[in-house]
Amino acid sequence: MIDSAYDLSYTFWHNVRSGVLRYVRTYLVVSILSLFVLLYLFVVASSALFLLADLCLLLFILTGVFPIIDVALYKPALKLVRYIIPERIIEKIEYED
Repeated sequence: MIDSAYDLSYTFWHNVRSGVLRYVRTYLVVSILSLFVLLYLFVVASSALFLLADLCLLLFILTGVFPIIDVALYKPALKLVRYIIPERIIEKIEYED
């Protein structure tokens, strides 16, 4: 029973950690790409077009935080698998790839 509780606790914290790391990686990529777009528009475009693009990209980034979190936390990295063999049940924690 203690081993089972320890395994479930480990699985929970591993899934939280991997989800947060995926979220941070995705958010950084989106932010860096939008930074390059904004720098390009600042150099090339007029000030009104730059401000419009700046507001649109900020809107995309700020409203895009919640879907990115959902995607990052949707699929757990570890899952609890139950094998049913005649006369006994085996529960194992496996990586989901």
